[in-house]
Amino acid sequence: MDTLGDWVPILLSASSDQYAAVWKAGDFIGVAGVLEGADTEIEFLTIEEMLRVQLAAYTSGAYFLAEREIEIEDDLLDGIYRQITGREPLY
Repeated sequence: MDTLGDWVPILLSASSDQYAAVWKAGDFIGVAGVLEGADTEIEFLTIEEMLRVQLAAYTSGAYFLAEREIEIEDDLLDGIYRQITGREPLY
């Protein structure tokens, strides 16, 4: 993670996955996904973009409760990501 630049976590999950705002030499680079078992990559170009995707995911039901745990409907989340960012998901 440190190879990308300076960073601060902005969204954390119970499974230790996180999204972090990243900048280098004072310039914002993007929001990196720091996901367990995956390479750290810039997933969002802005914090606003990340928040728009997450909000749409919650309101559309891409995130839901199953047996008292939050689950993800991956195909729905991927579609939301494509619609909002205009890019393919990295995973």
